[in-house]
Amino acid sequence: MQTYTHLNLGLLMGVVLFPDSHLGQGLVAAGSVLPDVPNAVKMVMDKARGKQPFVDLQESTLANNIFHSCFVWIAIIGVCLFFIKDKEILRAIATGVMLHWLIDRFTHADERFAKTDQKFFWPLKITTKGVWEYRYDYGVLKPKPFELAVNIAAIIATITLVVMRVIFYSKFIFSAIW
Repeated sequence: MQTYTHLNLGLLMGVVLFPDSHLGQGLVAAGSVLPDVPNAVKMVMDKARGKQPFVDLQESTLANNIFHSCFVWIAIIGVCLFFIKDKEILRAIATGVMLHWLIDRFTHADERFAKTDQKFFWPLKITTKGVWEYRYDYGVLKPKPFELAVNIAAIIATITLVVMRVIFYSKFIFSAIW
């Protein structure tokens, strides 16, 4: 899916899984877009050159494969376990990255894009195929109706959860005072 969809779903999962931690919520959201960092760089570079982003994509880049590789992230998180004392940080980032992987496993289905799709098991040559394709064509960044609905639902659910939490705490605080 588009990076903004990963971000919206990452934020929703952060609110659900780390309700008492703004840091945890933010790190889940950040982790959910980390694998797409090379895509964001390419998009900025294409825009700076006055080109439509991703139109000239020929094959998956090494950076994109590395950033999406489950082996690379397992190694990074494994190493970080020894150096980061606050495990909530690692849990939140790992949750976001795993959410990204899960979404990508379902949404990369069209053979037309197989050469440019990231390799989840890089450096191995194993490829996976999703059940639904989110892209219209190279360079088309608008969401398909289903992805648009997912984004709207995620935004509404996130806002609803945050507002409900604020109302709950407000009633709890006011009832304790009065």
